[in-house]
Amino acid sequence: MKFRPAPTIVAAFLLALLLLAGVSAISFLSTMRMTADAKLVEHTHEVMAVIERLVKIVSYDAVSHRGFLITGNEELFLAKHQQALLDRDAAMEHLGILVADDPSQQKRLTALTTGIAERETLARNHVEVRRREGFGAVQKNVASGRGERMLEKIYTVALEMSAHERTLLNTRVKRSESSARATRWAIVVASLFAFSLVGAALWWLTRELAERGKTDDALRNKEERFRALVTAISDVVYQMNPDWSEMSQLQSREFLATAAEGNRNWLQETIHPDDQSRLMAAVNESIRTKSTFQLEHRVQRADGSVGWTISRAVPIQDATGEIVEWFGAASDVTARKRVEQALRENEELLRFAMEAEQTGLWLLDVAADSTIRSLRHDQIFGYETAIADWCTEDFLAHIVPEDRENVRRVVQDGIAAQSGWDFECRILRRDEMVRWIRVAGRELSGGRDTPMKYAGIVRDITERKLADEKAHQNEQFKAAVLDAIPAEIALIDRAGTILTVNEAWLRFGEENGSSSTQIAALGANYLEVAAASAHSGDISAGEALAGIEAILSGGLAEFYLEYPCDSPTEKRWFLMHTVAAPAAVGGAIITHTDITARKLAEQALSARTAELETVMQEVPVAIFIGRGPQSEFITANPTGRKLLRVAEQPNISMGAPGIEYQIYRDGQALAPEELPIQRAASTGEAILNTEMEVFFTDGGKCRLLGN
Repeated sequence: MKFRPAPTIVAAFLLALLLLAGVSAISFLSTMRMTADAKLVEHTHEVMAVIERLVKIVSYDAVSHRGFLITGNEELFLAKHQQALLDRDAAMEHLGILVADDPSQQKRLTALTTGIAERETLARNHVEVRRREGFGAVQKNVASGRGERMLEKIYTVALEMSAHERTLLNTRVKRSESSARATRWAIVVASLFAFSLVGAALWWLTRELAERGKTDDALRNKEERFRALVTAISDVVYQMNPDWSEMSQLQSREFLATAAEGNRNWLQETIHPDDQSRLMAAVNESIRTKSTFQLEHRVQRADGSVGWTISRAVPIQDATGEIVEWFGAASDVTARKRVEQALRENEELLRFAMEAEQTGLWLLDVAADSTIRSLRHDQIFGYETAIADWCTEDFLAHIVPEDRENVRRVVQDGIAAQSGWDFECRILRRDEMVRWIRVAGRELSGGRDTPMKYAGIVRDITERKLADEKAHQNEQFKAAVLDAIPAEIALIDRAGTILTVNEAWLRFGEENGSSSTQIAALGANYLEVAAASAHSGDISAGEALAGIEAILSGGLAEFYLEYPCDSPTEKRWFLMHTVAAPAAVGGAIITHTDITARKLAEQALSARTAELETVMQEVPVAIFIGRGPQSEFITANPTGRKLLRVAEQPNISMGAPGIEYQIYRDGQALAPEELPIQRAASTGEAILNTEMEVFFTDGGKCRLLGN
């Protein structure tokens, strides 16, 4: 008798087959979609990695240029410049290939290429200026901040490109997760329904086979169909006993493969040790509540690597409600976790870079007048934590009143012209502290229907402003001190060009005719003027020129020269003092001090001395000049020398041993310390009208009236 299954059994199996076919189709389409999404995610990561590498190359190149500008050491700082250019060009070419299918990224890439080219041109100009004119010349160019603005422009464009790629990455990851989630649920639900249908069909089939004696054939048919169902599912499918101590895989996949097969201790062999306690707690809770189990956890693979899995399990209960087994599936989410980790690392890197620069980020929606800001932005305005709302008026309310209207006009003009802005102003923080900030922003590129948005930075520049103000005050103080000095002071460079002078120097030039004005002028060459004067016969100018050149060449440490410099109305003398300037400055410092008063005093003293000598030669009174406690003679006039019978220039002490005369007073010989002249020398008192007798060894004597 030919076996014919009941129509209900055939219908159940047909429906189960349809469900299996649908599950297979869904699995295939989901696999294809997830593969495509994975490739897109990988592509996005590659774009972000190239952008990051390009920014690092540009930053490294900028640091090398700064190092050369400061030190002038080409071998140390510019040796790898050409290789950096090759790496940068290769990165730009690679980036162009990667974003060729994205018009918005192509537009940003064009802006990035232009910014890098402009920065490279400026850097080459700075290098040439440094080589040709030295650090002082290039310092003025660098201080303008143009290079920094170019770098910020490059970083902003790179940030926009990374932000765009992150947006694409989030969209693709979410789409992949949604697709995978829908697929998994479809597979689980369809599988459960198919299992139910298969179970029912098997029950009916078993009953019929039992009735018709063909139970074995029906069971084999059921097992084959069930195995086909499990094989069609892409995830790992498993069965667990009620207490989860053993697992039987119905379908194995490499991502969850271990060294053992078949029944085993699932927790010890598969789950990562750090997640076992957490997973066991979730399992116990599901067993207690008889609810579906779901958890994302790590697994330990047979090759020693670690992967991420989402495990889901549904309890199977008997008629009494007791759980007889668990039926579940595990999905590999390692790729998604890596994407999420890379995204977090990139965001952390950007956050660290901005915090290291003490820079806050903001994004302004002009139509809604609302902003998205980083925490550092709000902290700059005195808020410890991020505040909920922030609009243009909130920003302007923090501007100090005297700057507010000007800032408002700058912001409004920048929006009207779609040109953005870059300005500095003062703010009043929440804690009432006044700080200086720099605000820069520009419009984000978008389509015609895209709302106008601006992105930019805010940076606290108070320390820089205070340093600039202190430097300005210091320069003012130095200038005031120099101007207060009566001597004429000038600083010349190694070529002799006058760089700085004080007020006395300028005043001297204005008061002393055209030649002095020529020397006193800033930018004039002091050496050339001195050489011209020496060539015309000015001996002092020649001596000054030789001394200054010796200072500049390092042959002398300092140089002095006294020289006459008469004005139209009076005779004058000056003292020129020249020393080498500090090595960091170079050149020499020249001072001219008016010594006319000293010179006139010296001339007057010389004239009086000559008059005194004339008087001493002619008067009949004995005059002696001595010094020291022993009244050692310096000189005496002819009458004095004749009186004491000494040589032209006596050098003896009155009353000392070996002298040829002895002085008496009132008939008593005087000891040396009793001599009036000795007493006057030691006490400083005047000796007036003192009579003394002088006896000579040859028998002669004389009487003196001394004062």
